[in-house]
Amino acid sequence: MFGAGEESNVRIHVLTIGDELLDGQVIDSNTAWLGAAIVDMGLSVSASSTERDDRAQLVATFERLCAEADVLICSGGLGPTVDDITVECLAEAAGVDRAHHQPSWDRILQIYGEREVPESNRQQALIPVGGEALETRVGTAPGVWLKVGECDVFAVPGVPREMRWHFETHVAPRLLERAHTARRHIRSRAFVIIGESDLAARVDALNLPERFTPVVFVGTEPLSEVGPEIDVTLAHELGHAMGLVHQASPRDLMADTVHRCEPGLRAEQADQLMGYRRFAPR
Repeated sequence: MFGAGEESNVRIHVLTIGDELLDGQVIDSNTAWLGAAIVDMGLSVSASSTERDDRAQLVATFERLCAEADVLICSGGLGPTVDDITVECLAEAAGVDRAHHQPSWDRILQIYGEREVPESNRQQALIPVGGEALETRVGTAPGVWLKVGECDVFAVPGVPREMRWHFETHVAPRLLERAHTARRHIRSRAFVIIGESDLAARVDALNLPERFTPVVFVGTEPLSEVGPEIDVTLAHELGHAMGLVHQASPRDLMADTVHRCEPGLRAEQADQLMGYRRFAPR
C-alpha cells in the first residue's frame, strides 16, 4: 500500500464531515482524539478542517486535500442515510466508480440477523474501485482506503467509538508503515513546580543533540493552587516523541523512572530533564 523509502515527514490532514458538527449539534471530539493519537505515534497533524454534507463542496474538498496531503483521514458520512455521502464523493473526486463489496454486505446481514435490512444500508457495501474495504467489528459501516494520486485516504465512521477502533486497527499501523517509524518513546511523569520561561531556559541549557527538539507547553487550567499544568515534550526531528514531563499534584512529589533513553540522548541528560528535583525552584 505504501511505497518504500518514503520520508517520515508525512503531511497528515484530518477532515471531519457532517452538518451537525458545524451547526453545533455535536461537538467534534474526533479531531482532538486523532491529533493526540497521531502525536503519540511520533507524528503530527499538519492541518484539520470540517465540511458540510454538501456534495459539490465535498468533492472539491477531496480534490484539493488529496493534492496537498500525503495522508487524509476523514471521519463521518459512512452511514446509511441520504446525507451520508463521503464514500460517493471520494470516489467522484478520484474519478472512479463504486462497486458492491460482498464481505461488507455479509457483515451487515449478519448484524441484522432475521430482521429485514433497510435498502439504504446497501450503500455501505459500495467501495470505490481500486480501494479497499476496511473490515469493521463495531457497527455496520466498513472503513475505506483509497489511493488518490500520491495521497492515502482513509474514510472511517464518525461515531467516536467506531472511529477509534478503525484508527487503531487499520489506520495507525499503515501510518507507521508509511512513516517508517514505530511506537518507541519514553514517557515519564515528574512534578514541575516552576514557571514556563524558567523551565524552558533550563531545558535549553541541557545542550541536547541538535536532532532533539524540546517543546515546553503550559496548560490553561491550574492543577492546584501552586500553578498551571506544565508539559515538556522532547521530540526527535523525525517525529519520535522522546520524553514527557508532566506536572501533577505537588503533594505527591514522585517521579517515574526513565527506564531507557533513545540513541543520542545521554542518560544524565534524560535524568536532568525528567527529574523534578532538578527543576524545582531554588
